[in-house]
Amino acid sequence: MGTVENVQRSVKDNAAKAPYRCNPGRLSVASFHLIEGRVLIIESDMIVQGQLTIVGTVRLEGRFDGALVCTRLEIGTDGYLMGQVVTGELVVAGQIVGQIRARLADLKPTAIVEGQLWHEQLRMDAAATLVGESRRQSYLDMPPEFLALEARVRQTEDDFRRLETESRVRWAEEAKSAQAQFAALRARFPAPLPAAGRQ
Repeated sequence: MGTVENVQRSVKDNAAKAPYRCNPGRLSVASFHLIEGRVLIIESDMIVQGQLTIVGTVRLEGRFDGALVCTRLEIGTDGYLMGQVVTGELVVAGQIVGQIRARLADLKPTAIVEGQLWHEQLRMDAAATLVGESRRQSYLDMPPEFLALEARVRQTEDDFRRLETESRVRWAEEAKSAQAQFAALRARFPAPLPAAGRQ
């Protein structure tokens, strides 16, 4: 069983690798925020319990119990979620039981949704199952903590781009300075004339 610290350390160590994959087993998480990654995959042999907030995509092939807030949620045919979901885009081929708030909800033929579904847009295959309540709302707000996290991610990306640009400018200036120094040395010490052929 993992701990929040182990998960966060593992996420930090694997931040450069995308997508991030959870290891097999059972993981209990009180609160888990994935910032660096863009895709979190919960495999079919994985059970995650707790609260998850991610600016990015969650692909659920296993089981999730708790509260989930993300940019996009994809539930595979073997995926099962029980709890509360708030997402910008929801694609369901598996099963959800609970309260769901999604700007766009797309229920595939194998989808089973039980509970309350609030949405701006709903695409539902004729073979999909919806048991409970479905309400269309003109606008769904994302939770404030998600918006704050999204703003932090955007700021981090902007800072990274700014630093990258500054590094390129600095490198170009250093290269130009080195070329000028080389030209000055060359003017001071002209290349020797080719030696006359031997007789």
